Amino acid sequence: MKLSIKKIGSLLLITSLLFTACEGPSSVSSPSQESSMQQPSSPAAQPGVPQQSSPPVQPVSGNLSLAEELYHPSLVAGHYVFWQKAYDSATTTSKLAGSLTYGYDLQTRQSFVVKQAADSAVFLLSDGVDLLWRVLPPAERNSGAAYRAPVQSIALNNISDANAPTKLITGFTQNDSTLVTYDQGTLYYKRELGIYSYNLNTGLVSLVARNVAGLVAHNGILLWQDYLPRGYHSSPTARLHLQTSQTKDIIIAQDDSYSFNNFSVDGNNVVWSSDLGTYLYDISKQTTTRLTVDPSEGAAIAGDNIAWVAVTPVYGGLSRRSVWSYDLKSGQSRVVVASSAAHLYVDGVTVQGDLVYSVENPNSVRRGLYLTSVSSSNAGYDKVVRANNLVPNYPTAAEYRGTR
Repeated sequence: MKLSIKKIGSLLLITSLLFTACEGPSSVSSPSQESSMQQPSSPAAQPGVPQQSSPPVQPVSGNLSLAEELYHPSLVAGHYVFWQKAYDSATTTSKLAGSLTYGYDLQTRQSFVVKQAADSAVFLLSDGVDLLWRVLPPAERNSGAAYRAPVQSIALNNISDANAPTKLITGFTQNDSTLVTYDQGTLYYKRELGIYSYNLNTGLVSLVARNVAGLVAHNGILLWQDYLPRGYHSSPTARLHLQTSQTKDIIIAQDDSYSFNNFSVDGNNVVWSSDLGTYLYDISKQTTTRLTVDPSEGAAIAGDNIAWVAVTPVYGGLSRRSVWSYDLKSGQSRVVVASSAAHLYVDGVTVQGDLVYSVENPNSVRRGLYLTSVSSSNAGYDKVVRANNLVPNYPTAAEYRGTR
């Protein structure tokens, strides 16, 4: 007896439903369920959560390669991506003598060179409105001058204009400090054992917290991690702090064995990664939801889009990594970048649904930069389309300096 394709599909669907009913309700989705499931079960989006309005998602066409070798991790700010590419200098034997600063506009899909940053920019920071960096000549790049160099900024709304003016932050004179982040006119930096804030408008310097392991600032909300000692024979307790204009320094998560691999905040929601999984925290309700039970890294959030790297242990202490996304509106998660033995990193995600990630090959230790959409499924970074409007050839130091 011959069966049509339509009848076979119906039988398979009925069989699948019967099997699911016998098996019982599923648990929280886990990235260890590999790409054979296009949309694994995940916790439903909580009702009543105020959602940030955003334009319709316009996914990028295909999986694009933005850069083949990064000098530093990229920076996602607003609808821009910034990165630095090391080049071979024509006047020195060092391959890391300098680096050019590139940008990519996620709206126009155009790339450009940030001429104002030239090859002397280090410690790129942005709050989605301005781009900041320390001005350090390439000749001093290998010295301690990077922590004493002046800070310069430029508005993002004309960042692609080679003649756009820059602003020198003359009031910031904190020597031997490491720039941490920048948000709404406030520069956060680390010095000695604490993180401080510097208001660019008033010049006011304030201590945020001591013994901070990492800090994130976004739209006036602060997140930072510290450690609470538990005795000589016990590992310290990792604590995640939240501070808003209404709430001053509350601890929203802590763990006695594992640190938080990454944390991010946007609007009413906080996400973080740890060896125990990926978590979502509702600021207004003060509730926590576990999105996945597998170890994760690099959790990031923008609007309704969440992305992270799932780490799946295999044999011999090795592991495989894949990039997952979660939609707050639909409550659905998916594998965006297929599982690989290479090291995957989530560099950032946007409200529009663009996902910027990087890949480091453990054999060559080269880190490439890629762009795809959170709605993609099992995209392979090894099968990419290079955008035609990207900067085709990275100039040498001599070539670039001749065009300035």
